[in-house]
Amino acid sequence: MLSQFDDVITRLLTRCWRGFYELRGNGTREFQRDLPRLRMALLRYGKACADRGWEFDLAHFEGALVKLLNDVLTRADQVRYLPMYLQNAVDRHIDQQAEKLNDKAKREQKMDRVVGKVLSKVERMTGELVTGPRPVSATELAAQLYAKLRADSKAKAMERAAKRRKQRQPEPAPKATLAILETPELFG
Repeated sequence: MLSQFDDVITRLLTRCWRGFYELRGNGTREFQRDLPRLRMALLRYGKACADRGWEFDLAHFEGALVKLLNDVLTRADQVRYLPMYLQNAVDRHIDQQAEKLNDKAKREQKMDRVVGKVLSKVERMTGELVTGPRPVSATELAAQLYAKLRADSKAKAMERAAKRRKQRQPEPAPKATLAILETPELFG
């Protein structure tokens, strides 16, 4: 599942490259700079759905993001910083489509319950355990990856801030200067 998920994210990032960055003068440099934030913006869809208790498969995840990305890229001339614009577009999409997404998630949950009942009947009839480990949904996987990227991003920001603070600290006065100030015959 993880390799399929990586393939989906790679395809979406390729769309970002072709629809936005390839057209710009410093596109390659900007794309490399924005890559972690673009990943986070794409994975935000999964996190937003997981926060609301919705679980979707990989096909839904990719389809929704492709539609959203196509819509965003039609306005590429209005976009200054794609990761932030995409993140806001994901939030708007989730808010606007909440009712439809909630209904779809409920239908899928009902289907999962029906499948679970069928599997438990098969287990009772055969006496063998049919179920294995619960597969991770695309939504859950996206939420986990988003949380990891967010934590990594915060850790790097903290490291940069500590480095800047250290660079801004004044250097202590040399020992010789302090020794002159402590000499009593100079003051008295």
